[in-house]
Amino acid sequence: MGLMKSLLKVIAGYKALTVSSLKEASENAPNLMGCYKVFLNGELKYVGKSEYSLKQRFAQYYGGRMIYSAAAKKIHENRENIEVSWVVQRSDEDCKRLEEQWIAKLSPEWNKI
Repeated sequence: MGLMKSLLKVIAGYKALTVSSLKEASENAPNLMGCYKVFLNGELKYVGKSEYSLKQRFAQYYGGRMIYSAAAKKIHENRENIEVSWVVQRSDEDCKRLEEQWIAKLSPEWNKI
């Protein structure tokens, strides 16, 4: 998807949830801010946010360049079996708010470590 289409969807309030393997997401996710869910073998394990680029965040996880937490290490170690879903957000505040809501509501295992 082109940058212009991505920006138009954000401006229009586009919030579709997309699901793909971590590898595919590291190549094809948008360079836009948003929140994401991480699944291992279909089970939700982690939720997070990227206030800069979802694509970059997934590439960091996949390539092992973001191993600063126990959750990031688990994502990288299981990268071939990880699927992610994400939703583009309009602002840093929206990202923070949605991430907090998901953690409170879903209580993912890797957000607790």
